[in-house]
Amino acid sequence: MQMEHFYKVVTLVAILSLTGCMSGSEEDTSAVGDVYIFSKTLDGKTRYGVEMHAYSYSNFATVSVSTDYGTIYSLSPNQGYYTDMYYRTPDSELLEDLPDVGYYYFSSVFASGKTNTFSDALYEDFLNPPVLSSITQSSGTINLAWESNGADLYLVQIIDSGNNLVYSSSTLTSTWYSIVPASSGWLSSSAPVSGESYTVIVYSYLFETSTYSESDIQAVSSLEVPVVWES
Repeated sequence: MQMEHFYKVVTLVAILSLTGCMSGSEEDTSAVGDVYIFSKTLDGKTRYGVEMHAYSYSNFATVSVSTDYGTIYSLSPNQGYYTDMYYRTPDSELLEDLPDVGYYYFSSVFASGKTNTFSDALYEDFLNPPVLSSITQSSGTINLAWESNGADLYLVQIIDSGNNLVYSSSTLTSTWYSIVPASSGWLSSSAPVSGESYTVIVYSYLFETSTYSESDIQAVSSLEVPVVWES
């Protein structure tokens, strides 16, 4: 699977601290949910779905999400982390229409058997995927630029031909970025291999206007660009 969720795992502690959760107890079953509109371009058309996360300091056993429209989602561990359960609409189910807005209700069971319920509101604001302006390679470095789509932040990641995350930038406010082979953004033993195929992904993030907080994302969109690495 593509690892767009990597960014959310990194911000887990900050998210929970904003909700007033406290660690150090025998089991902290505080939890928070975040639902946002996800979009990408498929077959030349922008399609939309939802992505949702449930976060806690303690391991979840199961998390389900329901809506006022009768839809029910089952969340899975993100990258094997049971403190971050997630769901994202599969590409085959993304639609040209926006997803249902309103409240999404989380029902969680922890590994200990304890339960918790919480909710998050999804609003109508969305992001169209960024449009690529240019991409060039020189001396093993990839330089890319994209048009602003009104996002609050951007993130550049790379996956290999096996859909494994191999590179992640820090968050960006600019609409250009250079990927350098010696950069610290490469994950362990994942330095680029000349002649290998990769996909460069530019994610854009829009936060809810009521909070403007990385703990409350309203929309995410992705631009995917296939590349063959040149040394």
